[in-house]
Amino acid sequence: MSAFIRFLIDGPYEVFTAPDGREGLEILRREQIDLVIAEMYIEDVDGIHFVKCTSTEKIQIDILLRARSEFPDLGEEILKTSVSVFPIMRDKFLVKVKTLVPAYDLWKTKLESFLNENYSNPKLKFDDLMDHFKISRSYGCKLFKKCLGKTFREALREVRIGKAKSLLEETLLPISEIAESSGFHSSLRLNEAFKKLYDISPRAYRKKMDISGRRN
Repeated sequence: MSAFIRFLIDGPYEVFTAPDGREGLEILRREQIDLVIAEMYIEDVDGIHFVKCTSTEKIQIDILLRARSEFPDLGEEILKTSVSVFPIMRDKFLVKVKTLVPAYDLWKTKLESFLNENYSNPKLKFDDLMDHFKISRSYGCKLFKKCLGKTFREALREVRIGKAKSLLEETLLPISEIAESSGFHSSLRLNEAFKKLYDISPRAYRKKMDISGRRN
């Protein structure tokens, strides 16, 4: 399976590996997994028995069993579960995985939605996102880099500044209230971040927009 593992690590996936079936089951019990990829014959627990174990423990998950034939004799009981068989050919394996696991475009939407729903919380941390999606720090960092082209901190700051900019344009709220509504700890923090991005302070930006509006 080493070639397939390397391929998955290069893709939009967080990969957990297990040396045998028992450890694989332990991972399923403690982690939120989207897809299991297993050999039809693995050490101490063969593929079919592995599937039966997940069914017995009521672990709802898609399983890909690697076999030398696309139609091995799985038995009627196994065929009723969420199990697919993939041959050794790599291209077919890739297509199958993509149909079962969320891709980058879906993750991009999820990450943006999370930021837009939680930006107003000044205490929001990367750990909150990890807990929400049940992902590791390394995978979360990888997703932000691949999907948004920036870190969690950078993406959150841009969302907050964007919200503050809209409030400056559309309301007469004091700068301090805009800062609080946008998730900044203080108007000073908003001022620093806004000026860094737009090269102008929030107050000066509002004044500029007001003058521009009067001229029109």
